[in-house]
Amino acid sequence: MEKESERKVEPFIMQGLVVEWSLPSKSSLVDWISETVEDVRVKEVVELFPKEIFDELENIRRTFYYRVEKLTIPAYSLKILPAEALPKFKEVVEETRAALVRLDEKIKEALKSEYTQKAVSYFTRKAEGKPRLVEGVSGRFNIFMMPLRVDRVLWDEFLNETMRREMERAREAYISEKARLEGELKAVKAEIEEQRRRLEAARRELEEAEAEVAKAYEGVTAPVDVALLRVQKAELEAKVKDLRAKARDLELKVQRLEREQREREANFNSARIWAGRQTEQTERRVRFDAWAVLNQQLRELVEEGLRVLDEPSNIRLREFKRLENVARNAMERVRSVMPASRMAEYYERLFIAMKEGASGRCEEAKKQLEAIRREI
Repeated sequence: MEKESERKVEPFIMQGLVVEWSLPSKSSLVDWISETVEDVRVKEVVELFPKEIFDELENIRRTFYYRVEKLTIPAYSLKILPAEALPKFKEVVEETRAALVRLDEKIKEALKSEYTQKAVSYFTRKAEGKPRLVEGVSGRFNIFMMPLRVDRVLWDEFLNETMRREMERAREAYISEKARLEGELKAVKAEIEEQRRRLEAARRELEEAEAEVAKAYEGVTAPVDVALLRVQKAELEAKVKDLRAKARDLELKVQRLEREQREREANFNSARIWAGRQTEQTERRVRFDAWAVLNQQLRELVEEGLRVLDEPSNIRLREFKRLENVARNAMERVRSVMPASRMAEYYERLFIAMKEGASGRCEEAKKQLEAIRREI
């Protein structure tokens, strides 16, 4: 079996509208009775409306899904709507909403029906509470749509530019904060030097005073001066000690800031590489899935065209005219979603082949269809 990494699909640009939706379901029209029987939890579903209400809702859902499947291209859990199919999709949405609004009216009428009255009575009796009744479901129908463009070159440019701007912003903040801390550290170191000079001067003065005391035989002036100098010396030593502690703290802050910046840059680079790999894998899967769907459709149309060549001339001409329209619609769809891709070229060649067949040039049509079949 072919591995994911071995799937080869050209890196074509893919574009369109990603569409999602939420449709009302059967759960909107039921309620549950929960109870415990012999230590077993039991949940009983009570259908609160007549069967025809459920049948009509299910029919609306099936019709919507069927019509949307015809308009969209499935790719990696996404539904991609070609731009030219937007008017038709809008029509499907509006018709579905109108059908749900009509169902709302039937639901309101059903609230008065004998069946619903019995269902409500049964639920109230067993659950000892009233059921959750709705008067309509059309408000639960929602459409979500967003543009999609799968372009590896543009994505790389966007990712790199975004990460570059963020890195520059972080680096500017780092440089500014580092300059502030280094300026503060420089001022503290200058103050340390000033206090050290004062301390050295105080020490010399103290030593001179102590020398004078040693020579003195009487008086109290010198001893008092020595005591004062000793206090001043102790204060200066304490101040220098505090300043050195502050300087050490600032040095640690600068080191931490530099370390955090290195980690930030490493994280940015790691995130950029990771995002690149993840988007590349997703992009490859989206392209592969879309390519596989369109390739299968292409094969089927080619085989159908070759089969028509064996039909009688009157049937052959009619069938080729039908296939010409089918191929034209398919070509426009692929051109919209995958412009300038090999798949778009295949569908253009398919359309030309069908057109040749519709014009009665069957040999040329056969030649072109067989060439496409060999290549795909």
